[in-house]
Amino acid sequence: MTTDIEKVRSLFVWMGCQNFQSGSIPNGKEDSPLSYMSKVKKKTMSYAAFFVKICRAAGLKSVLIKGIAKSVVYDVGDPLEELQQLRNNWCAIHVNGDWRFVFPLWAYSAVEGRITDKYTLIEGGKMSRSKASPGSAVKKFNEFFFLTDPDVFIHFAFPDNPDWQLLTVPLTLDRYLEEPYFRQPYFENKLQVATLLPGVQKAKHGIVEIGMKSLIENWQGLLTYQLFFNNKKSTEVLPKKTQLSNFVLMDRCNSNWKFTVRFPIDGVYKLTINGGVPPKSNEWVCDFKLVCKTAIEDIPPLPCDTGAVGWGPSNNLEQYGLTAPSHTHGTILTKLRQYLYIGFTLTKKLFIRSELIGNKYKPSELDQYVDQRITNRELVVKVMVPEDGEFALRVYARETKKLPEENVINYLITTDDPSGPRTYRKENAFEKNLRKELIKVISKKAKSRRDFLKIRKDLTDATVRRHYGTLDTAIKKARESKYEAKLKNTTKKAEEVRNEVYSTWIHEILDMKPSTVAEVKTYKNPPSAIFDTMKAVYLLLGESADMLKSWEDIHSVLSTIGNDSLLQRIKTFQTSQLREHALEEAQKLTEQHDLPSIKSKSPAAGTFYVWVRDLVNMINDERSNPKRKKKRKEISTFSAKTTSTKKSQ
Repeated sequence: MTTDIEKVRSLFVWMGCQNFQSGSIPNGKEDSPLSYMSKVKKKTMSYAAFFVKICRAAGLKSVLIKGIAKSVVYDVGDPLEELQQLRNNWCAIHVNGDWRFVFPLWAYSAVEGRITDKYTLIEGGKMSRSKASPGSAVKKFNEFFFLTDPDVFIHFAFPDNPDWQLLTVPLTLDRYLEEPYFRQPYFENKLQVATLLPGVQKAKHGIVEIGMKSLIENWQGLLTYQLFFNNKKSTEVLPKKTQLSNFVLMDRCNSNWKFTVRFPIDGVYKLTINGGVPPKSNEWVCDFKLVCKTAIEDIPPLPCDTGAVGWGPSNNLEQYGLTAPSHTHGTILTKLRQYLYIGFTLTKKLFIRSELIGNKYKPSELDQYVDQRITNRELVVKVMVPEDGEFALRVYARETKKLPEENVINYLITTDDPSGPRTYRKENAFEKNLRKELIKVISKKAKSRRDFLKIRKDLTDATVRRHYGTLDTAIKKARESKYEAKLKNTTKKAEEVRNEVYSTWIHEILDMKPSTVAEVKTYKNPPSAIFDTMKAVYLLLGESADMLKSWEDIHSVLSTIGNDSLLQRIKTFQTSQLREHALEEAQKLTEQHDLPSIKSKSPAAGTFYVWVRDLVNMINDERSNPKRKKKRKEISTFSAKTTSTKKSQ
């Protein structure tokens, strides 16, 4: 082991493999690993203190940090005086010029089954008051708390010394305590709470709204919720038959979610949001504390509990065979005794059933208010509400009559804004909404055709250009559009060309993680092979040779982020941008070295070396054999034109 990263990683893995919770550990000599392990088992030394000891013994700078950490003991909104139970410690390790966080206790173990007795959850019409339980520690290996990013770590642990936040602008203790209770899956799924809402939300007009979205493009995850009632801090008693899940409207629009909580009585509540990407779609994401002092008297519950399906279209709606929904939000405003038309495109043969549900009605009593028809794979559901209020339109689908039907989408049909004061008499608002809907219907077909032609043209052009970034963007737009089924053949051809480009000289680069690129940055005085390789990379990307004279120059551009980061620049790179002298200089630099010797020094640098070598060879080959380039372009053009004339489009 020669690098700091190798040392700290080896120590981290070794310590995680030790069994501190069971078995016997003999007492070793004072200041020996065995003596420290014995103290950890006896709980006279913390995991973090032990990790600091062995890191220092390995020659690594390490610091034990004390402060408060939001463990499972924490409840969102806990006051300052209750923080003593959150006292904890963790470490900062100096690795290759930077300080990084490690939280050994959380990295090696977790507490399962801990329950407080503050809250009541009602499901299936049954009240379940939680019985307090301290939970039990279980051995787990969690990479999340190894070298954690300071911007993320601060949401879990707050040091006594603000300097050890390692942030340019330190977070205040008040801000730390005001935050929602974020859990690990929140950051792993790159979720974001809208407008930085505080963790304690006060109801306005008996309503609290919480928006959330994922920053991952075309995120395939799910979110669900649980609403709890705080028995100890609420002055009113929750009626036994109150189904709390029916007072949360989870409105979905692709990767955007809005939770609208309407409170049946005044009191203190907790909203827990769970989610993730299947099969981990029920991970604990975050908690909010909700305080209501303005509950609306006799507010009705939602017509039904939709469960994980929620209200509105989801990303996985297409897997059921329904695409291009005419209404992209879960709530639809309507007017009494006026027909509403909701449309979908079917990508396969399905048996569809629609039903309308209302709080005061049996389902059979509302059959006359909902109808549906399928024409040329276009499903249109016609619905009308019999009175003012809220109704649920539920759509079920199955491929054969032998299979059980599944609820694929739900809409809340209402004659009043569910997120505002409930007046039931908003005539002007209704008229305004109806005018907007009419304008949308008139222009929908013309705009739809223009959008389709634009997406298809982008696919065809990208196929001809054979540029990876352009292809990737065009394919994503086609896949995420409501025309995916109609563009199937054109998209398939574009994907084939993209995969061909991908497999020739860029795939290893795109597969690299930012942490792998960071490995190159750790060098203070790298071997000439690594210096020459990275200089060749930046020359091809358009950097001036005068700005790449030293490793400090290269290290500076390696540190850029966002659209100017190295991986992003390579992904969007076009050969037309190449300058002749840059190509020649890059070739000279790489010819001085061979791949095996570079990979032995740095696997990441080896990947960049392959990219430079293959790109230079490809350009030189096309210049020496122009017919190949012309032929390749003609084939791409012919294929694109042929595909675009398919009848299906």
